[in-house]
Amino acid sequence: MLRPALLSIFVAVSSHAQELLPKTAVLQPEGKWSDFPALCTAADGTPWVAYVQWDGTKDTLHVAKLSEGALSDVLTVGQSGIIHQPALTTDGNGTLHLVWSQVNALDLMELKTAQIRDGKLSGEITTLASSPNGGNAFAKAATSPKGEVWVVWQGMRGTLGDVFCRVFDAKKKAWSAEIVVADDAGGDWEPCVAFDDQEGAWVLYDSSLGNEFNLYAVRIGADLKAGKPKTLIATERYEGRVSAIGAKDGQGLWITCERGNQQWGLDMRAHGHPQGLNGRKDTVFAYFDIASGKVEELPSPDGLFADLPGPQPMQPAAPRANNPKAKAKAEAKAKNQAAAPKADEQTKAKAAKDKEVGRAGPNEVAAVNLPHVMLDAAGRPWLTVRYFKAYAWRIALTRYDAATKQWTKPYAVPGSVYSQDRQTTHALGKDGSLWIAWPSDLRGSKLQLNTGVHLAKVATDLDLPLVAAPARKPRDPFPAYINPVTPERDRSERHTWMHDGVTYKLYWGDYHRHTDVSNCITANDGCIVEQFRYAWDMGKLDTLGTSDHTDIAKIYTPYEWWLNQKLVDVFYAPGFFTSMYAYEREQKWPYGHRNMVFAQRGGPIVYIQRKNYLESPWQKLFPVKTEGEAELHPTELWDVLTRYGKPVTAISHTGATGMGTDWDQIPPVDHRVENVIEIYQGARVSYEGLNAPQPTVGLRKGEAYNHSSDVIGVPVVGQPIRSFTVKNNGVYQHALELGHKLGVWANSDHISTHTSYGGVYVKDFTREGIIEGLNARRTIAATDKIFVEFSCNDKLLGTEIALSGKPVLKLAIDGTAPIKRVTLVRNEKNYQQWEPNAKTFEQTFTDDSPLKGENRYYLRVEQNDGNMAWSSPVWVQVK
Repeated sequence: MLRPALLSIFVAVSSHAQELLPKTAVLQPEGKWSDFPALCTAADGTPWVAYVQWDGTKDTLHVAKLSEGALSDVLTVGQSGIIHQPALTTDGNGTLHLVWSQVNALDLMELKTAQIRDGKLSGEITTLASSPNGGNAFAKAATSPKGEVWVVWQGMRGTLGDVFCRVFDAKKKAWSAEIVVADDAGGDWEPCVAFDDQEGAWVLYDSSLGNEFNLYAVRIGADLKAGKPKTLIATERYEGRVSAIGAKDGQGLWITCERGNQQWGLDMRAHGHPQGLNGRKDTVFAYFDIASGKVEELPSPDGLFADLPGPQPMQPAAPRANNPKAKAKAEAKAKNQAAAPKADEQTKAKAAKDKEVGRAGPNEVAAVNLPHVMLDAAGRPWLTVRYFKAYAWRIALTRYDAATKQWTKPYAVPGSVYSQDRQTTHALGKDGSLWIAWPSDLRGSKLQLNTGVHLAKVATDLDLPLVAAPARKPRDPFPAYINPVTPERDRSERHTWMHDGVTYKLYWGDYHRHTDVSNCITANDGCIVEQFRYAWDMGKLDTLGTSDHTDIAKIYTPYEWWLNQKLVDVFYAPGFFTSMYAYEREQKWPYGHRNMVFAQRGGPIVYIQRKNYLESPWQKLFPVKTEGEAELHPTELWDVLTRYGKPVTAISHTGATGMGTDWDQIPPVDHRVENVIEIYQGARVSYEGLNAPQPTVGLRKGEAYNHSSDVIGVPVVGQPIRSFTVKNNGVYQHALELGHKLGVWANSDHISTHTSYGGVYVKDFTREGIIEGLNARRTIAATDKIFVEFSCNDKLLGTEIALSGKPVLKLAIDGTAPIKRVTLVRNEKNYQQWEPNAKTFEQTFTDDSPLKGENRYYLRVEQNDGNMAWSSPVWVQVK
C-alpha cells in the first residue's frame, strides 16, 4: 500500500515560539492517520481531544486526554465507517459532549452525539439530525455560561444549505427540539456559536444571499426562538468561514473570517493564481458591539506574516517511478543547475513566469486561510491563521492588544505544516490555561504523510512585543469583461426533453476542478469545501466531482482519496445535488490526461506509473502486469476500469496541449468506460478544431487566450485559433475524423469558474443515471446553461444509426442571450448555418445529399455575448 513512512524532521523555530508553546503533545500512531481534532477541557482542567482515525479502510472516532504530558487514547466511540469533523465540549455538570457526522445506510451524513463521563460512554449514542434528502455536517459545539451545550451545524436537505441548532439543558439532561436558524434564499454555511452576557446565544454564519458570500448573525433568545438575521460584514468581496467568541465583559463579540475576491465564483477564465477561489485572501478581524449593533473592522495581522518561516526546504521528488526519460531529464536539470550562469538564467525565467501568473515566490506568503479567534483568561483575543509558503500550509499565532490596536509579533506554530482545509481548535482550562490543538503530518514536501494530532498550552503570561500591522494595500479590481454579463438562468429552470415516451432531464456538471491536494496551484485553487461552495451556490451546478492529480510530482495517496470522497458524501443531496467521486489521471501527451468519474466510493486510483500502481492497494484487486513500460498505457487503464465492474466513465482532457491526446497514437477507445471528451474548458480554450470559433465569455480587457499550446502567431481574442501546430492531432474534430466516437463535455480545470457547463440528459438523476447518460453520449458542452436538443431521424444525440434514406435532423435551442449563429457540422466541416438573432431557435433540416458511408453531424451554437455550446454528434451510416 502507498503508505509513506513517518519522517523525523527538524522544524526550525524561534526561541520565542518555543517559549510561547513550550511543550507539544503529539498522538501519531504508526500506519494510521489521526486527523480533525476537537478540543475541550474537563471540569478539572484536563484537556481532552476527539479525533478521527483512519486505518487504511475505515474511520473510527476516538477520544484522548492529556496524561503526564502525553496524549493517551482513552475511548473509541460508536461504529466505524465514514466520519466527518467532530466537535467536543463540556457541560455544566462536567459531562463531555461529543458531536460528529457519519454516513448512514443511505450514503448521507447524519449528525450524532454521545456523552462521556470518567472516560467512559454515558448512555446511548443519539442522532441529533438526519434527513432523507441531504446531509448534516460542519457541527460546532460550545458551552454557555449557564452550562448548556449549544450545537450548530449546516444542513443540506434538498435545497441550498441552511443553519440549524439544538441545545442540551444540563439540568434537565435533555436536548431541545431543532431550531431553524437560517433558511433564506441563499446558501447558509459553516456556522459557529458565541455568547454574550444575556441568556441565549449568537449564531454566526456566511450566506450567498444576493449572489455573494457575506457574514450574518442570528440571536437566539432564552426561549430558544431565533431572531431575524443581522448583516455583520458585507462588501463586494467574498466573506466567509467565520470564527467568533464572546468578549469577556459580555458586551460584544470578537469576529474573524476570510475575505476573498470580488465576483467570487462568477465568470472567470484562468489567467493567474490570484483569480482562484483561494486567491487574494485576507484575514478580517472585527469587534461587534451588541448595544450599538455596529461592527468595527480592526487592523489585520496579515502584513506581519511576511517574515514567518515556511516549512523546511522541500525534499526533491524522485523521477517518476524510475521512468528512464524522466530520470535523464532530472539528471540533465541537475547538471544545468550546477552551471551558475545558466542556473541564474533559469531562476530569472521562473521569477518572470511567477510574476506573469501571479504565483508567490518561495519565501512569500501566497495565501491565508481559516482564521480562528479565542480568548485567554484575561479576556485578550488570540488568533491562529493558516498561511501558505513554499509548498505547505502552516499556522501563525498572535495576540491582539485592544488598547493599542496592535498585534504581538506572530509566530509560526512548530509542527503545524499540513494541507489547507484544517481547523484549529482551542479550550480554556479551569486554571486559566489556554490550550490549542491542530493536525499535522510533518510533511517535507507536498506528499501526504501519516497525520497526527498536536496539543499545546499557550504561555499567555509571556511579555510579548507589540507591533503595528501595516495597512492593507488596496486590491486592484479585476479589469472589466469584454462582453456584457448575461443574467443567470434561475436554478429551478430545468430543461425536460420528452422523446419516444421517455422523459430526459438536462443536468449540469463539472468533473474537472482541482483542490489544494493537487500539486499545481496548491495555494490558490481552493480546498474541496470551496469547490463545493462554488458548485452549490455560485455555479448553480447539479453535480460536481473534484479531480486531483494522481502522480504529478507527488502521489495522490489513498488517504487523500479517502478524504476527498468523504466530502463528496457530505455534499450529497439526492434529487437536488449529486456529488460524484472523481480524480484526474494526468498522463502527458501523446496519451493524454483523463478524468475518472465513479458512481460509488472506493474506485481504484489507476496510477500512471506502473511502479506506483503495483505498490497500491488496487494491484491486489485489479492486477496489471508487473513488467512493461514505466507508464500504464490507456488500454491498461480501460482494462482496470472494466474489471472494476461498477458504473464509471473516463473523460479525456482537452486535446491540443501537452495534456491532450494524440488521437493518431490511440487504439480504438473502449466504449464500455470512455465516451466523452472535453471539447472546451474554462481554464483554457475550445479545442474543437482548427479555425473553429472561440468562446470569449469570462475574458477581461487585456487578457489573451490561455491556449496552453504552440500556435501560429498571436491569436486575436474573438477570432479563431488557426493552428495548434505540433498538437493539431489532439483537436476534437481529428478524433472524429479517425473514427473515435466521442461525445462532448465542458469542464473548468484550474482557477476558472462559472464558464464551464457540461450538460447530460438523464433518465434518473442518480449517480448511476449520470454515468449512464455520459456513457450514452447524451451530452452537450457549454459555457452557460444553454439548452440544446439535437436528433436525427428520431434518434438522440450520441447515437449511431443506419439509414437507407435521407437524414432528417431536428434541433431546438433555448439560449441565455440572443443566438448569433447555429452551425450544423458534417464530417468536421461547417455544413449549414443559421443566424436567428433570437434567444430561441428550432429547425428541421433534411440532408438531401448525404455522403455515402458515415455522416457525423453535431451542432455549434454561438451567442452574441461570447457564450457557446456544442452538441454531441449523431453518427449516421448511409447505405
